[in-house]
Amino acid sequence: MYDLLNLNIYFDENYWLDGRKLFTKDIYQSSILNWYYRHLYRKQKPINNKFVKSGPQKLVNNILRAFINRTDVVFNNNIYDNYYFCTYSQNNKNQLLDILEEKNKVIVGPLYSIDNFLELVEFTYKYNNLRIVCASYSAKKTMLKIANFTDQKDIIKVLPVGISSSAEILKNKEESKSNIQNDCLIYLKGRKKTELDSILKALDSKNLSYEIFVYGKYNNSRMVNIAKASKFGIVWGRTESQGIGINELMSTNLPLFIIDSSENYFNNQVYEGTSVPYWNDACGIKIDSIDYFDKNFSKFLIDVKSDKYQPYKLIIDQLSYEAMSKNLVNLFKNISS
Repeated sequence: MYDLLNLNIYFDENYWLDGRKLFTKDIYQSSILNWYYRHLYRKQKPINNKFVKSGPQKLVNNILRAFINRTDVVFNNNIYDNYYFCTYSQNNKNQLLDILEEKNKVIVGPLYSIDNFLELVEFTYKYNNLRIVCASYSAKKTMLKIANFTDQKDIIKVLPVGISSSAEILKNKEESKSNIQNDCLIYLKGRKKTELDSILKALDSKNLSYEIFVYGKYNNSRMVNIAKASKFGIVWGRTESQGIGINELMSTNLPLFIIDSSENYFNNQVYEGTSVPYWNDACGIKIDSIDYFDKNFSKFLIDVKSDKYQPYKLIIDQLSYEAMSKNLVNLFKNISS
């Protein structure tokens, strides 16, 4: 049984639909389907994962899946006294300010631009009933530096989105590896395939099969299914606020070899980050540079064979729907109205 949230969740689908073009390489990203997406969102229904091609859309879709069957949560409706705006832009600024004036408890984020984040920080000086959320502690650290904000009142909180229910994660764990189709799943984000040469040579030399998924160019459901049927994964990406795509791989209990990215660039400034904000040694191996790949890969394969890694446990503990619900309950308990 869960604690009651009594929560209104607001999102604006224009945050990711605006700017889409009619003619695109991927039909699911074409503006021709915007009417269909808006139709589902008006009915407060998540869309099929195969249609999801962007991080913000995936985040909101997961929130819909997490709370759609909860009687104590509504979407884009004003029923309860607690409010969660997962998207914020000038489109809903006036609505947010009206709600804050009524002394309701409000959480906003993590989908906002830098300028809108700075605006939210300004609002916190006036409204004690407002909290801003980031998707991870590493994302919070970056945002604090960008805003040059010390957060002495602790108004910026961490709230990762849930990946799946605990029951579904356990089900995936039992199903995974029951029908192995290939050895390795490779996930690339913000990298060129040509950068994989040394990795592919290492896999080929060991007669290991693999399939490559490139961010923005794959079917999400298919990648998860291949993860269930693979022995391990290799991830080479860029810094992440949360890394939902990587979290989904972990939720299938896929051991991961991470080539970490630690530099996040904004306005010609370099900020510290990571490709895996949610990680521990039970998830796999993480290296700081491709230069260390050969040195660590053989050990990783030995550990995979011995079933050393259990990444699903971290997902249940920190990134399940139940964990997100508990985080929200605790956040609202600590906001003064």
